[in-house]
Amino acid sequence: MSALIWPAVLLTVGVAALVAAALVDLRSRIVPNRLVLIIAVCGIGIQLLSSPGWIWLSLLASASIVVVLGLLAHHDLMGGGDVKLIGAVALLFPASEILSLLLSVAIAGGAMSCIYLVLRANVMRIPKARFCSSDPHEETQNMSWSRENLLSGERLRIAAGEPMPYAFAVLGGVLYRIVS
Repeated sequence: MSALIWPAVLLTVGVAALVAAALVDLRSRIVPNRLVLIIAVCGIGIQLLSSPGWIWLSLLASASIVVVLGLLAHHDLMGGGDVKLIGAVALLFPASEILSLLLSVAIAGGAMSCIYLVLRANVMRIPKARFCSSDPHEETQNMSWSRENLLSGERLRIAAGEPMPYAFAVLGGVLYRIVS
């Protein structure tokens, strides 16, 4: 395999792990550490293959992101898993593109927030007995991966006012940066 193919392979694996993290976040509001680690390792590999002399800058930028966003998580303004995920995803891109990546993630998160606000307003109009007979946390913990169960579980979480799965916003920002 050509040396030019390896960064593309690592990016593909990293994005696949990000998709898996987003789906797990949707189902259980947890971003698994092993998926974050896979993304980070892929990002470090990309940086070593594309610009080995500048990997220190990418690592510094990623660590800075984790520290700054970690302060937000400390004050419950952001989830800890999302902080780790954004820090790991930053390694997939050159240091010169990290601000653009963060802006893309923030815009995707804002759009997703608007969607969730509209959905929350609509879900709140439905009588609770139609879709929720008990505690939403209890019902959604045993859900399978079927589309109907994921949507039903998400409806319950929206009605309960739970936070949205921000890993989807991270995924949206990453996909936008890759395409553009």
